[in-house]
Amino acid sequence: MKFEHSNEMPPDYERMKNEILAEFPKEKITGVDTKTVEDFIIGQGLPLKEYAVLSEEDLPKIRDIIGDSNFFHGMLEGEKFAGSYIPELQMAFVYRRGIVPLATETTGNIFLEGLLVHELGGHATSGYNDFVTTDKKHFDVPRLGLCITNHQKNNEGTMEGLMLEEGWADMQYAEYVKTSRPEKKDSLVRELGADMEKLIPFTIPEVGTIEVPVKYIYLDEEYSPNVRATSLAGYALELLCKKNPKIKPLLFEARNSVQALRDLAKEIDAIRPGLYEELQSGEYSIKSFGKKLKEVMDVCG
Repeated sequence: MKFEHSNEMPPDYERMKNEILAEFPKEKITGVDTKTVEDFIIGQGLPLKEYAVLSEEDLPKIRDIIGDSNFFHGMLEGEKFAGSYIPELQMAFVYRRGIVPLATETTGNIFLEGLLVHELGGHATSGYNDFVTTDKKHFDVPRLGLCITNHQKNNEGTMEGLMLEEGWADMQYAEYVKTSRPEKKDSLVRELGADMEKLIPFTIPEVGTIEVPVKYIYLDEEYSPNVRATSLAGYALELLCKKNPKIKPLLFEARNSVQALRDLAKEIDAIRPGLYEELQSGEYSIKSFGKKLKEVMDVCG
């Protein structure tokens, strides 16, 4: 099997992207403070890429535009699709339903905006734009920031390094929540208090009880505090950065440099030999990320 590489987006993908941007221009987005999101990302020194905010009625049009291109790997049909960065289109998407039930025009926008930050300030900051194909029809971008896609090995698009990649993205989410204006997080403050660093305990099946800062927490339909798998990944990386300050700048540099990725592995293993490989492997689930967070908590003291 011969692989061909290109640093330019394939024309068909460029056409799809332009159609999406024309159909869903960000100027028409309502109920989301996109300016504050963009200002936050730029203020963090991160690149700003294109994005779209979708509602349920938008999904048929998205499906029509992308055709049989499996960019979303079935997520558009799933009940929990909330957001995704599509490296083949160099675009981020967030969905108003999914796991952000309070993200409406009157309440809960902090969660939807935080999700947009997660995708735009997290995954979309990957500097790898290598399009790979074997048939000149279907193209993959085999590296997304801190993880490597394995589409040739697994049609579901399994990735190695997902915890580190999701952790980086949710660190941006948490920082946005923490530094956002007080009125944006009224519901969160009302339920959990104004201290975004306060630890809240959660019991995770087959993992045990883990305490997570308020800034990583969202509220469900009944205004009960909850966490995502990405919340646990983000907090794990935050603890690693506190334990070894050399790690934080490398998390961004490694999104653009293979050498920086090697340096990142070295600095994580300086905390405990073999820890980097342990964090790089495993499935994307709250149980898997929860177990890794507990391990990080143990080694970081």
